[in-house]
Amino acid sequence: MTREFLKHLRKAQPAPATVARTYASVRHFARWIRHKVQPFSLGCPTDGIKPPQEPEAEWKGLSRTDELRLLNAAKTLRVRPGRGTNQGVRDHAVIAVLLGSGLRVSELLNINREQYRGRGFTDVVIKGGRVREFVPVQAEALQVLDEWLALHPKKQGPLFTTRTGQRLTRYQLFLILKRVAAQANAHSRASEQLKVSPHVLRHTFLRKLAEEKGLQYAKEASRHRADPYICRYV
Repeated sequence: MTREFLKHLRKAQPAPATVARTYASVRHFARWIRHKVQPFSLGCPTDGIKPPQEPEAEWKGLSRTDELRLLNAAKTLRVRPGRGTNQGVRDHAVIAVLLGSGLRVSELLNINREQYRGRGFTDVVIKGGRVREFVPVQAEALQVLDEWLALHPKKQGPLFTTRTGQRLTRYQLFLILKRVAAQANAHSRASEQLKVSPHVLRHTFLRKLAEEKGLQYAKEASRHRADPYICRYV
């Protein structure tokens, strides 16, 4: 039945990405049954089914010009009144560090102050529960980060906090990006509007790193084991 379903899926001609995801899910489930429940009498039903070719991923990062637009917008909002103490500096810093480290948003927001070592962060828990011994941060981002930390000279606790001292959440960071992007788009034509998310900033960093130091260096920084994954970024 599984084999017939996969063959039907290939003939139905849905979107290529849908085919690839569905095939991977069915294959994973079939192999799980074989190893954890009971072996199939005629072998794994996904054996002999050629995996569909995945579509070439579209790069989602920012150009250097758009990256500077976003950072300048964050810098502009630092002086806007009524935002609360130093929130503008924090917002500028968190965006700069995402652009300067390639960290995922959850990885960055879970970092504590004591993990900062002047050039980057130590013992960072990344996707999959693995630990990176050291994550370097580019110099431009470090300057903004140091400004934020100078305003809150605590030695322990969350790296990025709210006005009440709580750890910044993913949703709050989403609102920060939305606010800064709106500032960057304030005087732009519809065709030039920035669409920003934390993952867009990660794409931007890895593409820039690949151009400066090579694909292998970017792959190591991304912590992806397979080449197709890093190619989606760069």
